[in-house]
Amino acid sequence: MTAVERQLIDFGKKCVIIYAYMPQQQGKTAKQRVTLSFRPTKVVDRLLREVPERVRDVLTRRFGLGKDEERQTLEAIGKRYGITRERVRQIELYGLSLIRKSAVYREMGPVFEELTRAVDALGGVVPHEDLFSFLASHRSSENALFFLMTVGDEFFHAKETPEFRAHWFLDPRLSQKVQEALRNLYHELPDDALVPEHEMIDRFLRHLQGVNDRYFNEEVVTRWLFIAKKLGRNPLGEWGKTNAPHIRLRGIRDYAYAVLRRHGSPMHFREVARVITELFQRKAHEATTHNELIKDPRFVLVGRGVYALREWGYEEGAVKDIIERVLREHGPLPPKAIVDFVKRERYVKDATILANLHDTTRFRRLADGRYALARDVVVINQP
Repeated sequence: MTAVERQLIDFGKKCVIIYAYMPQQQGKTAKQRVTLSFRPTKVVDRLLREVPERVRDVLTRRFGLGKDEERQTLEAIGKRYGITRERVRQIELYGLSLIRKSAVYREMGPVFEELTRAVDALGGVVPHEDLFSFLASHRSSENALFFLMTVGDEFFHAKETPEFRAHWFLDPRLSQKVQEALRNLYHELPDDALVPEHEMIDRFLRHLQGVNDRYFNEEVVTRWLFIAKKLGRNPLGEWGKTNAPHIRLRGIRDYAYAVLRRHGSPMHFREVARVITELFQRKAHEATTHNELIKDPRFVLVGRGVYALREWGYEEGAVKDIIERVLREHGPLPPKAIVDFVKRERYVKDATILANLHDTTRFRRLADGRYALARDVVVINQP
């Protein structure tokens, strides 16, 4: 029996089990079980006995520690007692101070040491929601743990800001380093960047200076990335700035963009619709998908019902337009070369391309079998 178990035997045998990825040597990770050997609600009940009844009621309501598990606002509690919200805040702080000064709080030292080890196992800097999803199996345990971490001197809580999500940490210096690295990473990324997760982690690690290597594993570092509100990951595991349409997917056209990027080559609109439905569990009708591909400038029609991404170098235009641009850029070319150039941008048959060359208002066949722009033929044939 451990020292923690011996001191907490009176608080019940039920344990809260969490799973964390423990830092390992050489960046490897191993999934290990971390067990809290106490019942958080039992510990909280014992601590609350150390404060007067009214103070106990205020703390119970503020942290959702009673039958009603909803955390009440200062204003709501103030209305109940006929006092100001500021007075409620004072009572709350007074109650927390009394608990910290009590003998029972000192007896609970092993509880807070165990919680400290659990937070450290999760990376030492942990988003609020992630932390309690690991530590608590239901709302009452979550509220009790939130109360214990608020009381405990070992823990710090950063409220949500425009830059960062709410998170808990043990070492203010580590928290500052993580935040600074996230800021630098955000400013480094182009607005339209779409970065695979492994590359995003590598970039982030380059900005982390003076951080213990034991935290450098994929699970911990990814958890830190999620602290940044301005960085996000799309359903395909790619990272970028959260305001970019390929990160925060909002409609069929964004899902279609993600599908085409993932596929890496042109696709028929029916296939795009099918993959959206299968990959994102979002029903995509073929007609709707086709309409969105037509309207969005990110897509280019490159064949009958086949679309590509403009960023791949495709441009709009009929086959004749493509031929004209090719001849304008490269000069007279034999038919085979023209076919090769056009088929890089359009999914059409060779015969279709050759048929378009017969438009004598735009193209002329030279004596050597090459084709040129009709308007340039006179100049080319001059001695």
